[in-house]
Amino acid sequence: MNLRFAVSACLLIASTAHAAPVADATARAVVTGTTLPLITDGATVKAGDKKQEALEIPFNLPTRGVWYLWLRVTAKSGSNSVLTYALDGKGYRSARGRITVQPSAKSQWLSHSDYREFNAEVHADAPGEHVLRIRAEYGEVSIEKVALTLYFSAKPAGDTLDHAGDPGEGQAVFPDAPKRVDGFRPDWVSPPVKAERTYYVDAAAGDDARDGLTAATAWKSFRNVNGRAFQPGDAILLKRGSTWEEGLSPGGSGTPEKVITIGAYGDGPRPVIDGINRDAVHLEEQSYWTIQDLELTTDPAHHRCGLRVETTAGHPQPKGIRVYNVIAYDNGPSGISVGSSHGEGNGYDGVVIENCLAYANDSDGIVTSGSDQNGCRNTVIRYCTAYSNLYAAGIWITSGENGLIEHCLAYNNACINIWAWNAINITMRHCEAFRGRTPRDAGGFDIDWSVEASTLEYCYSHHNEGVGILLMGGGTGTYRKFPMASRYNLARYNISENDNPGIGMVETFEDGKVVHNLAIASGAGRDGKPRTAIDISGWPVQPDWGSEERHGGWPARTEYFDNIFIGRHGALPAAVDDWAATRKHANVFDANLYWRDTPGALIRWDGRRNGNGFWMGTESTDLKPAEEFASLEAFRKKTGHERHGLNADPGFANPYRGEYGRLPMDSYRLAAGSPAAKAGRPVTLSKAWLKGRAKYLTNTGAEAYGIPMAPAEAVEDFWGEPLTPGSSPAIGPSGR
Repeated sequence: MNLRFAVSACLLIASTAHAAPVADATARAVVTGTTLPLITDGATVKAGDKKQEALEIPFNLPTRGVWYLWLRVTAKSGSNSVLTYALDGKGYRSARGRITVQPSAKSQWLSHSDYREFNAEVHADAPGEHVLRIRAEYGEVSIEKVALTLYFSAKPAGDTLDHAGDPGEGQAVFPDAPKRVDGFRPDWVSPPVKAERTYYVDAAAGDDARDGLTAATAWKSFRNVNGRAFQPGDAILLKRGSTWEEGLSPGGSGTPEKVITIGAYGDGPRPVIDGINRDAVHLEEQSYWTIQDLELTTDPAHHRCGLRVETTAGHPQPKGIRVYNVIAYDNGPSGISVGSSHGEGNGYDGVVIENCLAYANDSDGIVTSGSDQNGCRNTVIRYCTAYSNLYAAGIWITSGENGLIEHCLAYNNACINIWAWNAINITMRHCEAFRGRTPRDAGGFDIDWSVEASTLEYCYSHHNEGVGILLMGGGTGTYRKFPMASRYNLARYNISENDNPGIGMVETFEDGKVVHNLAIASGAGRDGKPRTAIDISGWPVQPDWGSEERHGGWPARTEYFDNIFIGRHGALPAAVDDWAATRKHANVFDANLYWRDTPGALIRWDGRRNGNGFWMGTESTDLKPAEEFASLEAFRKKTGHERHGLNADPGFANPYRGEYGRLPMDSYRLAAGSPAAKAGRPVTLSKAWLKGRAKYLTNTGAEAYGIPMAPAEAVEDFWGEPLTPGSSPAIGPSGR
């Protein structure tokens, strides 16, 4: 029989009234005060002994998402022992799901799986009761303690784990009302397949000697599909509940009126394609395809994608890719990749990726790409979720123009959860990103270097080990003949809490607008230094990495209006480095509210932390002392900034809980009598600014995809409530 042990989180329950949500999810109570890690005793597990080869532990998990698994163990076998693990029966098919335990008479904490850079983890689809199962595949292991934590960088500390650097301060909070749904929706239904000819494939009852034209005469394998030139209006449907261990790579192209579809038929779960050493689904230079309702995986050791739709050099730009309701996991480079996967060719024109889930892939969850700023065009990524992808991104658009990422959810990804790089006119809105993790940038959202005329709005970033909202240029040089500086970008009505820093700006982010945001920093980061709500820095220009590239510089000609910057538990509201603080660089700060809950500086001004060896890891600490201002009056007198700024507690309704879920987010609505109400400065997108922005734009037909070619004046606040034209706005993301 299996051994069972119970553990429960400490729960505090609250009940309050909320406005009706736009999209429904199950109502649940507020969960707060949860002490991390969740920890319990284990037992000995031994392979081959049916009475004790598996340990089952019920856990009451206060949040959906990734929980990192730690085991304190001793191994009694004379050689390596191997454990596997799964939550509610769901584990990883690759080495990610195995933990090797070396022989040792001394107990040790283990968290690393047998796959590089992948800590053992489980994923909960929802808060509540879940069962963790640990099984001995080889050998005998004494499991002394079992711990689950949200914190990737936890460290062993005696009988428990050290959470001193946890950006959430060891807590998890969830709303007690239905929340607006972002990300993958399990019950969403793909558009119906419209086909002139349909080919059927059934892994169980099919036969490759048949014609494949009916469900009764279905093919069995992909032998008759791969390489076949399908015609416009064709459909390839795979039997639900079937699994194939081979890659799918059909040929041919459709037309705008008659696409070619790969989909599913019958009842039951999605068809599973395990490509093993091939991309699970692969298209190359093919236009007008729809791929939907599939589950895609490979053996990541072979460095293959779940779905790879790629371009190569020397061909006209292909068009028209639709990806609906696809799950891609445990792959090599990417779960879903559309475009220039090897830096060749210039991506696709017209890509829609909707309601997809991509997790535990070696590089990206979901990516569209080209080779320069005019690369992939007219990309829409919506209602997608990406988590635990290991290298570059959860979701991103790289080297392209005119794109939209909306209503997406990304978490526990290495580097940045959701971002744009080397791109023009990308809008990211109504998204949530949290728990970005080391060892790379570990951030929430990013308008990165060589990005022009882009917008980040109505997004929520929280609990990231690195920067919540990164706004940066790349320097004063060019990259593939396009400027490395990031210009005419807009960040508005966003919230960052428990990030490090909340808003981080670096290098040549120019001619931008940072308005009506809320950034809250708390405590110290992994380096022991106080976190900062907004941090603006740079370094001297130097040649770097190539003849075109010159890295360095500081943000310039950017407006910072109507934001709230808060430092808690010793954190700093704002830091502005060196030349970013000079009149020459013409940054303007006004009508911002600063608040710190302990005595100390509100603003650190005009220091230099980074030398010109920043990217090389040298000269990066306190090269020039900064001046600190504990009052806005002194800062205003010295610098001329913040003529309408405030130093006051903004008076939120129920703040600093570190909620999960972008909405309802009632924590940060302004309470009655808040000094931030009607205290802002009206912010407009002037004709001159829009004209400067427009010089980067090319009309590629983006409006037909719902992609805005220019940001409109804001008509709603973070919560979707209307702004009152002509009235004084609130400081921060609220319109009240």
